[in-house]
Amino acid sequence: MTTVTATHIGQQSGKAASRGLSGPACLNEMLLSLVSLRDADNAEQIADKMRTVAWLLPPALGEGCYAARIVWLGTAYDPPGLPAFPPHIIHPFDVASRETGSIELWRTPAAPLPPRAYALLEDCGQIISSCLQQIVTVAATRERAEQYRSIFDYVTEALVLYDLEGIILDINAAALRLLGADHERLRGRWFGDLLPPDDAAELAAHINRIRLRGMTFAESHLRRMDGRPVPVEMTDRLLLLQGRQVVLSNARDISERHSAREALERRMEREHLVGDIATLLAGSTPEATQAALTAVTERLGNFLGVRHVWFIEMPPGETTVSLRHEWRAAGATSRKGTLDATPLNMLPWSLWRLTDFETVAIEDAGSLGKGHEHERDRHREMGLVSTLAVPLRRRAELAGCLAMDDIGNRKWSAEDIALAETVGGMLGAALDRTATLLQHQRAHAHIAAILDTLPAQVAVVDGTGRITHVNASWLHAAADMSLPEPMRCLPGADYLSALDAKTPDIPSAGDAATLLREILAGRREGGSLEYEVMADGRRHFMLQLAPLMPPLTGAVLMRSDVTALRRAEADLARSEVRYRMLLDTMQEGLLFTDAAGRMTYINGPFCAMVEHDADALAGREALDLVAPESRQAFQNLLFPGEAPHSLQEITWLTSKGGRAFSLVSPSILRDSHGHFIGLTAMITNITQRRILESQLAQTQKLEAVGSLATGIAHEINSPVQYLGSNLTFLQHAFDEIMKAYTTCDTALRTARDGGSDVPSIDAALDAMQHLDTAYLRDEAPRALRECLEGVEHIAAIVRSVRQFAHPGNGTVVPVDINFNIESTVNVARSSWRRVASLRLDLAPGLPPVPCVPSEFNQTVLNLLINAVHAIEDRKAEDPAHEGSIVITSRLKAGWAEVSVSDNGAGIKPEHAAHVFDPFFTTKPMERGTGQGLAIAHACIVGRLGGQLFFRSEPGLGSTFFIRLPFTSPSQEA
Repeated sequence: MTTVTATHIGQQSGKAASRGLSGPACLNEMLLSLVSLRDADNAEQIADKMRTVAWLLPPALGEGCYAARIVWLGTAYDPPGLPAFPPHIIHPFDVASRETGSIELWRTPAAPLPPRAYALLEDCGQIISSCLQQIVTVAATRERAEQYRSIFDYVTEALVLYDLEGIILDINAAALRLLGADHERLRGRWFGDLLPPDDAAELAAHINRIRLRGMTFAESHLRRMDGRPVPVEMTDRLLLLQGRQVVLSNARDISERHSAREALERRMEREHLVGDIATLLAGSTPEATQAALTAVTERLGNFLGVRHVWFIEMPPGETTVSLRHEWRAAGATSRKGTLDATPLNMLPWSLWRLTDFETVAIEDAGSLGKGHEHERDRHREMGLVSTLAVPLRRRAELAGCLAMDDIGNRKWSAEDIALAETVGGMLGAALDRTATLLQHQRAHAHIAAILDTLPAQVAVVDGTGRITHVNASWLHAAADMSLPEPMRCLPGADYLSALDAKTPDIPSAGDAATLLREILAGRREGGSLEYEVMADGRRHFMLQLAPLMPPLTGAVLMRSDVTALRRAEADLARSEVRYRMLLDTMQEGLLFTDAAGRMTYINGPFCAMVEHDADALAGREALDLVAPESRQAFQNLLFPGEAPHSLQEITWLTSKGGRAFSLVSPSILRDSHGHFIGLTAMITNITQRRILESQLAQTQKLEAVGSLATGIAHEINSPVQYLGSNLTFLQHAFDEIMKAYTTCDTALRTARDGGSDVPSIDAALDAMQHLDTAYLRDEAPRALRECLEGVEHIAAIVRSVRQFAHPGNGTVVPVDINFNIESTVNVARSSWRRVASLRLDLAPGLPPVPCVPSEFNQTVLNLLINAVHAIEDRKAEDPAHEGSIVITSRLKAGWAEVSVSDNGAGIKPEHAAHVFDPFFTTKPMERGTGQGLAIAHACIVGRLGGQLFFRSEPGLGSTFFIRLPFTSPSQEA
């Protein structure tokens, strides 16, 4: 709608005439400017043409108008000399259905505009609107073209200027390139030579139409110099150039437009195809996958014009490919027989590139040249002509390929490859999504099955407390009409409201509602509540609540009937009382510790053994009660490693400073992950037994000494006999010497006093002559030496017996085991010297070894006596056998090793496993009780942490080995 104002501006009529153009000429020029406006390519051209139109508009409208301007999108296109006051007439125009511009006029009040001026103004507005609309459309089209990856290229325009006779006046470089000619060759030629014959014949008529209309638009052809026609869009305008009329022909090469139009149509079809395929795959379910594959391959095959499309699976880790789906055009032969179940190593090498996620495009397999004969033959065998294959990814792994073959006479284009890769990517994503959906369905079914197998009643509520899901146990409980209403809510029920209702059968329902509200509000992360149901007898239920993981809102409820559990707990409490009474009345001690060794339970017998109260021991470390010599062994029980220790002998400290001896049978406690959490120990008090064993050991030593007494007496008797004979000889010799001494003394005294008692002197001479001084001089010293040797021999036997029979205090002390071995051998000399020869091979400089001397001596004696008995057994069968015993001591790998070897009868294989068993013996009653080796094993292995073992060959002899560590158990502790 045109707006007219009545502002008085004075007379301005002279300005319109001052432009020097008549109304029709201005109108014609304005129309040409308007027509050329739609060809403006930039804002500067638009502004120039807008100002031109505004400048030509007043004279074209008549004398009543003297100034005009055009406003578009807030920009005023002002010609020179525009008045400074507001316009009188504002004529709006629309562009793209929106009022975005206007034509503003200044008129003379005394000369109103004629009616045709308004019609012309309306036409002018429409033309401007149309031109601007075309500019906007072209700009939008170009923008869209850029968005669609520059489908349309920038079109360079060809300009040809010729006169009304058709003679070419000028031509630009674009036209020269278009026509394949140079400037000089075309200037001055008839324009009709560039047109097709029919158009050339109509050139004069065409120029007349241009003169009448000012502009024409048509599609035609221009002939290149090489004779090839070029399709063009020609816009011919009549221009006034240097006072004469000329025609400006704007020839646009539309061959690219044609190609672009075809390409655009093809691209739109391709995008439509991609959209359809995306829709098919996006909505496909695992059940509809095959139908989606059929539709996708069919549409893709028809669009590309191929004869085969395949979906081939290449599962990771498999050695063959599988033809999942095949589409073929009408009349095409199936390739299922050559593609399905084909080993990977039988595929053409080119298809192996798929394993590197490369797209494979083979234009013509038959044209593969020299060096590719095998590849060409393999394609021919599989019936492949021109193949395009794109890899399908599934979770970053090659899952297969989308392949197509036989594209006909054309070649694979970049658009074909891009389309195949796009569809392949969507297909791989769809298959991955379908596999994931199938996994989710299976997982959902699996979880539902698990929930349904749970004995607990499970329900899910939303953020308002309404039940959305329940398991089978909940449904089963909801069918129990004896339960109150809140416990029979089904999906869709408001569980929170049911809890809020006053239910006398569930006194704690309000507490449950409060807890659920706090969880739904996010104030608590979960909780549990046990409540009683009074209906149908008193029953106990445990309600556990937890919030759903974000972004889900709501909570999970798990309700369990714990009535049986509570009754079992009551029964367990009563049973525990009876159990504690039983544990306190049992003879054995019982000790429980945690992983740190702290005592968690001790029964009465244990407390009595260590003379402590149970309350005083609770929480203390059990190691505090262990004697130093047993601490290492007890620590091994507390930290057993992979396997628990067997029965251990542990010494305990009593509250009164004494010692209590026990056998500890451990049982390791572990949690569900196999981690050590504590120890249970059954403790047998063997204090009295140890006292008896000590007494028995001492008795055995005394018995051994007693059994050796005859031999010891014989050993002492021999030196005593020759000691007595020598002493008798010495006594007789002493008497003779004293008699001669007395006679000589008398004679010497007489002579000293001056007397001459000849008989005295004769008697002295007779006495000296009767005394055999030479004999005495030789024999007396020898007799004395033999006496001294006999005394020393007797003393050595006494020392050995005293060393062997000394009871000791049972303490582990450093011992010179070589000395103890020699002493034991001396004590037992009478037992072995008539049976066998004995050789000692003792390592000199052997360090002291920690042990109990008396127990070590007893062990060596037991082994020595056993060797003598074994040799006697063999002599009974072979009297001529010469017995031999060898005792050695060595330092071996950190051990002090003592071995006792004999060449006796040996140990039978059936007896070997029982040698160290208490009371086991193969000897008659008068020769053994079966306790010797058992006690030796307890001493060497049990107390000292050593080793006692043997090697034996029946009929050849045995060797027993004693190995003792240089560190005692008490030192390790």
